[in-house]
Amino acid sequence: MTKKIKIVFATDFSPATRKVTELVKFLQSKISLEISFIHVIPSRWKEFLSNGLYKKSALQRLETWQQEITNLIDKNKLYVEYGNAADAIVHISQQLNPDLIVIGGKGLDKKGRYKTGATVESVVRYAKQSVLVCKTHSIKKILCGIDGSESSAAALTEAIKICNLFSVSLRLVFVLSRTDFNPLGMEEDAIEKREEVYRQEKIGEAEEFLKPFDFTGIQVEQHFLWGDPANVILDMAEDFEQDLIVVGAKNHSLLHHVLIGSTTEKILRHAPCSLLVVR
Repeated sequence: MTKKIKIVFATDFSPATRKVTELVKFLQSKISLEISFIHVIPSRWKEFLSNGLYKKSALQRLETWQQEITNLIDKNKLYVEYGNAADAIVHISQQLNPDLIVIGGKGLDKKGRYKTGATVESVVRYAKQSVLVCKTHSIKKILCGIDGSESSAAALTEAIKICNLFSVSLRLVFVLSRTDFNPLGMEEDAIEKREEVYRQEKIGEAEEFLKPFDFTGIQVEQHFLWGDPANVILDMAEDFEQDLIVVGAKNHSLLHHVLIGSTTEKILRHAPCSLLVVR
């Protein structure tokens, strides 16, 4: 019997989280899911003035969403909490210990730039589980950034699993973000030669990193590009209309704060498509 994937689905009933229902239904058509639903009410005072009616209404709405996605109603898997949304989602996730937290992401802001939102950023930063930030309805094309680290190995492992489950393509991006020499005083030809040597060395390291991974049956493209890692990955996701970016996060610090890394942090804030942050 296939093990069910446990999911916590956080919703504020916004259009952004309506997109999540479509993606969750897509996932459920491929794999077996056990889904818990959570909605957070920001103020107990407002609830007190309404004599508890808002909580009852929210619970009824969660039941509707649950029935739409799972074709059943199980009130034991519905949670309506009070307070800070990110704190409540992280707290419930600690209790339930799911495999994945699924949450909706915002789209374009008034300046024409993609923006994730403070609640989503906080959930990703503090949760101990992998987090899927949904902005697309399905998954057909995956982009995975790799840098040879343990966290990127975990991300690539999950990306391969998704490709095998859903028969989707995989685009790997290895970014050459710096050189190991000072070009000051060097001729342009000499700089180009040194850069090419550096590039080939890094490509060799990336190829060694990729050797243990099995890409059998997966359509894979590899890209070795110069630039800032976050900017390159975001540009690739937008230019090639990727459905999902997969990146790794570091472990929790002694202060119980998640060290997701500056590259992952920037991608989280500005991803133009769905994003899976893997732990």
